[in-house]
Amino acid sequence: MFYCCKILNLSRDRKLQEDLTDEMVGLARQLKENSLHTSQSLQNTEKILDSTEKAVEQSLARTSRANAQALEIYSKTSKTTCFTWLVIFLMTCIFIMVVLLIRIT
Repeated sequence: MFYCCKILNLSRDRKLQEDLTDEMVGLARQLKENSLHTSQSLQNTEKILDSTEKAVEQSLARTSRANAQALEIYSKTSKTTCFTWLVIFLMTCIFIMVVLLIRIT
């Protein structure tokens, strides 16, 4: 009888061990699938980051060109502005002189 119980225990233990082995295989498979999905996700993220980096570099280059053009236009505008104010001043002086000439005569 003791021998029979021992065989039953061994049989039960073997079944338990097989179930645990099957569960571990399943968990290992899930772990592998999860790691593959994570790897794919990281690769996709890396591609997105690369394209974003290129877009930012292009935007920065365009912004630098736009700033250079704006500075060039501003320097030309300041020269033109000085000339415009000088002409306005001269025209005001001529106007005042004409008004004074009309009043005197």
